[in-house]
Amino acid sequence: MLRAVGDLMSGKADFGLTTAISRSRSMQELVKYLGSKSNLEFFTSKGVRIFSSKALLWSFDLVLWICIIASTILAFIIFKLLTIALVGLGMTDELGYSHRGSVIPSNLWIVRHQVFFVMASYLDQDAVLPRFTPLRCMVALWLFFTLIITTLYRSKMVSLLAFPFYEDLPETFEALADSDFTVGFLREGDSALNFLKGSTHPVFVKLVAKMEVMSAQSGLDCLRRVIAKPKHSCIIYAPSPRYLIARNISDADARKLVLASETTYMIFLGIALQGGSIYTTSFDRWISRTRPSHLEAIWIEQDEYETVRLPKLAWWAETNQTEEKAVQESDDLTLQHISGAFLALVVCLVISFLFFLQELVQMRMRKNILYKKRLQ
Repeated sequence: MLRAVGDLMSGKADFGLTTAISRSRSMQELVKYLGSKSNLEFFTSKGVRIFSSKALLWSFDLVLWICIIASTILAFIIFKLLTIALVGLGMTDELGYSHRGSVIPSNLWIVRHQVFFVMASYLDQDAVLPRFTPLRCMVALWLFFTLIITTLYRSKMVSLLAFPFYEDLPETFEALADSDFTVGFLREGDSALNFLKGSTHPVFVKLVAKMEVMSAQSGLDCLRRVIAKPKHSCIIYAPSPRYLIARNISDADARKLVLASETTYMIFLGIALQGGSIYTTSFDRWISRTRPSHLEAIWIEQDEYETVRLPKLAWWAETNQTEEKAVQESDDLTLQHISGAFLALVVCLVISFLFFLQELVQMRMRKNILYKKRLQ
């Protein structure tokens, strides 16, 4: 590139084929640029599914869980304040409760019933209900609240079980620098490498420190590492990966490659002319007609298909090779999907066993007290 531009500026050549002309040089009056542009882009592999017992909590975020817990505590407080107000007004006869249509006025709707009602409402379980009108209004509002919360939780849980999360892939160079992905950098000339090494931006400083520089002939190896090695990425110039993939990689493996949305370091590719060259106007006029119709992208697609893909398919037919079939991920529910439910079951069994021990100890203590009283 330096020699081509030097020959143009010295008058030894009328035009030259160049790559990686910097923006500042292309804007100089001594050299006019005509052609297309390219950028650095990076590929990662398709993320793996995430199976975790924490999936039971993924239906809501942390803020919503905090709000639900706070609402539950607030409901306990309101029920307690209402019952205290009734006792203070001497209306204890209004604290009776009903169960499945049967009114039980002799027993009071105390804290034990309130706690059981609030917790059972989340699980759609039966519970005794108060008869006092203010308490019944609060019960109706609470049941409406739990109806919304439980419906949202169940609907989201169905999607989490059927379609588990995939690991987050870096979509930007900043995310790539901060991730635990290893990075391969395809060195096609020194322009991009010098740009990254000379940059003081924190993102590029991190990338340079962790990336492995590979030779220009290792483009296929760089992409194959992305396919075979987990958490690996490849930084490469566009559009060369399209030709490498079409020529050397099967469609099944190509679907494992994920192209990030962000690009960086734009370079110019095309024809460089001397400033004031008589060819500039004609070249500009003809090239400008191709850009509105996106003919450049169409020509690249056509060139890739005719000069790369078709010869590869013909060679496969001559050598009796067939396309590899992509491995289909199973959608069947497995133990990994519902491991959180079994973990919750174990926790509930442990809690139940602890309460059983508590009841057993209390029963023993009562028997000992009664036995001592009889001896006295």
